[in-house]
Amino acid sequence: MSYLYDPQYPSATRYPPDGYESPYGWRPRENPLMECCSELAEANLIGPGDGSHLETLLHLAHTHGCRDAFVWGPHLVRAVLSGDDPRHGLRSLEERQALVRVLRRVIEHGHERRNIDPQWRLLTGDALEKARAAYLAGAPTEAELRRRRCLDNLAELVGGVEALASLDREPVPAETLDLSEVPADIHERVRLIDAMIVTGLTADGVDEPELLTIAHRLLRRAARLDPSLFRRKSRDQTIASGLVVLAVESNGRGQDPGLTRRDVARRLNVVGGANQRGVSLLRSACVRQHTVSYEFRQGQPEHLQRRWAGLGELLCAPSLQTAAVRGLIIESHEALVERGRLERASATDPTALEAEPSVGEPGDAELVGAEGAEVEKSVTGDDPGSTDVDGSRRAEKPDAAPESPENQTPPRGTRARASRAKTATESAA
Repeated sequence: MSYLYDPQYPSATRYPPDGYESPYGWRPRENPLMECCSELAEANLIGPGDGSHLETLLHLAHTHGCRDAFVWGPHLVRAVLSGDDPRHGLRSLEERQALVRVLRRVIEHGHERRNIDPQWRLLTGDALEKARAAYLAGAPTEAELRRRRCLDNLAELVGGVEALASLDREPVPAETLDLSEVPADIHERVRLIDAMIVTGLTADGVDEPELLTIAHRLLRRAARLDPSLFRRKSRDQTIASGLVVLAVESNGRGQDPGLTRRDVARRLNVVGGANQRGVSLLRSACVRQHTVSYEFRQGQPEHLQRRWAGLGELLCAPSLQTAAVRGLIIESHEALVERGRLERASATDPTALEAEPSVGEPGDAELVGAEGAEVEKSVTGDDPGSTDVDGSRRAEKPDAAPESPENQTPPRGTRARASRAKTATESAA
């Protein structure tokens, strides 16, 4: 059995957190992940949040046949950072950069510890650099992934991407109860429940035509798809109150005056909760509910987060949603699409966001310094267009004392004090 990963004992592959006391007889070297984390932490090569990335890398290496956590070659680097691996599909650009950063440190430490041939180090470094460029190219950022998840949730709320694109803001029209597709033996009971629904949503000065139509549609769908529900012995008031509460609360109106569960139960003379039959009614009507999570609300634009906070579980059907709910979904969709367009317009090259040195090659800082020296040499070197001022700057020594404090040029980044002209009185004094 491998100590890198075991589905039956997942805790054996995790690095113990701070303050963890190892049990008696525990041998850390039997766990490559713990051994690797310990050595890299002692060498100050990983931070507190790099343990999960290191575990991911070692698990990927183990699936490709690597038994040593500190022996990495070009073939293994290319296999682990392959873009064809479906496990990398949901990783953001920031997570991929962290994986590459930790992998570089593991390779450097492992090659030094195992005394790998320098030529092999160069080949591994070159493979890492090429694989890194392809691995980071086109990777979505964390904000892009969050935006995609929000769009998927919006599409789930209305039944798909096509339904989301064709969504409108028109109010739900008033409809009469159509029983043409309902079995004849339950017509009388369905009409009685429909009259109770009208009482639950129109009494005490309450007038909600959209919610009334939605409750009628739920009743008609349940009677058409599951007529046996209306052949059982149960109180009609309970079914009517359940339909009313589903229509009200699924559209974010459950806290409005006159529409609470207590108000509906009082009008229909229902003892207990007014949503006792809600689950069975949804199952009978073949309607799914989707919970608006906190993560989904936080992914919305700031001006829409408060409006989404009042919604709990929504019915995943545009025909069972009020115009206000569909309008909120349309505004959120347009805002997310616009945000994605702005993010793509201001996107930078992802391969240039990481500036750590590769294995066996000079670091980016050294390359930048060399390029800067070449640029300075080309500007101030033997150029026919160079001036005498450039020649005097080249001839000046770095440790030469300035002629006078007044002529000394302040260093770059410091704030120079503005001097004012002397008045005639100060000149005379």
